[in-house]
Amino acid sequence: MILVRVECGSQHGWGHLMRCVAIADEALELGVTTCFQVDGDARQAAALLAGRHRLLDIGTDAVRDARAINAQTIVLDGYGYGDLQEATYAECGLDVAVMDDFGHAPHRHARLIANGNLHYASPALYREAARAQLLLGPAYAPIRPLMRTVRRPLQAARPQPQRVLVVLGGSNFGGMLDFALDAVVSVLGSCAVVVAGKRPRALPARTWISKARSIEWVSEPDALASAMAQCDLAVSAGGMTSYELAYLGVPAVLVPATAAQAPVSAELARLGAAYVEAPGPDLTRRLMRSLEALSEDCERRTAMAAAGRAIFDALGAQRIASALIGLARAH
Repeated sequence: MILVRVECGSQHGWGHLMRCVAIADEALELGVTTCFQVDGDARQAAALLAGRHRLLDIGTDAVRDARAINAQTIVLDGYGYGDLQEATYAECGLDVAVMDDFGHAPHRHARLIANGNLHYASPALYREAARAQLLLGPAYAPIRPLMRTVRRPLQAARPQPQRVLVVLGGSNFGGMLDFALDAVVSVLGSCAVVVAGKRPRALPARTWISKARSIEWVSEPDALASAMAQCDLAVSAGGMTSYELAYLGVPAVLVPATAAQAPVSAELARLGAAYVEAPGPDLTRRLMRSLEALSEDCERRTAMAAAGRAIFDALGAQRIASALIGLARAH
C-alpha cells in the first residue's frame, strides 16, 4: 500500500495531484493500490481521482492515518512539506518518497526522490539526502499514461492550424486566460478553439467572445487528453501540461504562470519544442506576434513537434511506480 499526501487547489494548482495520479495509475497496473490525502481542495481532488483511487481525510495524527491503511511508503508532493513532515513519517518506520522540482528542502529523511524536470535535476541538489535513491531527469517525467494511447503518429504540420488549445492550469492567473484568448482569436479566429476548464456560467464582455468562430470548453481530464492530441497549436502554462504537449508533438507558446514554471518553459524553448512569452505588460500583443509567426510557418511547427516528442517517452510515471513498489517490498 502506498499513501500519497499532496498539496492541491487554487493556491497550489493541480499539477502535483495529477502527476501523483499518473504514478498511482501505473502502480495499480502493477497490482499495488494507492490512497491519497490532500492539503487543499478535497472535493475537486475526489472528482479528479474519478473513483480510481481512495481519498482519505487528514486526521489529527498523520502517523496513525498511515498505519491505519498499513502503508509502507508515504509519497509527499508539495512545497509546504519539508524535513519536519519527512522526519515524522520516517521515525514511525515509513519509507519516505518525495516528488521534487527544485530542491525546496534537504530531504534528509527521504528514501527516494523523483525529479522529472528538464531543469534542476542534478544530484548536487540532494547532497544531504544521503539515503535516497535519485530518479532524475525527463526519463522520470510523470506524464499521464493515457497520453501514450492518444498520441498520433508524427506528421508534417498543416499549412494553417485548424484547432488551437488554450490551457492555463485551471486558473486565470492575473487574467492570463483573457489575454491568451484575445490573442488566439485575433490571430486564428477561423480556428476551432479548445479551452481547458469549465465554461463560466456568465461570461464577461470580452472581445474574444464575439470574434471566435468556435469555442469548446473541456474540463474532464481524460477528454482533455484526447482534445490536446487533436490540436495543432497550444497556448499553455509551463507546468506538467507543457511536458504532455511536447510528448504529443503539439507546438506551444508557453506563458509561465508561476516562478517555478519559468525554467521549465525556458528549457523547452531551448530544446526547440516551444516559444515562451513571460506574463506582464503587452502579453496579448506578444502572444499575437508568436502565434502569427507559428501559424505562417508549418515547417517550424513540424520541427517543434519532432523536438518535443524526442524529449519524453511517457514512461516516467511507470518507472517511479516501479521504484516505489520496490521500496515497499524491501521494507
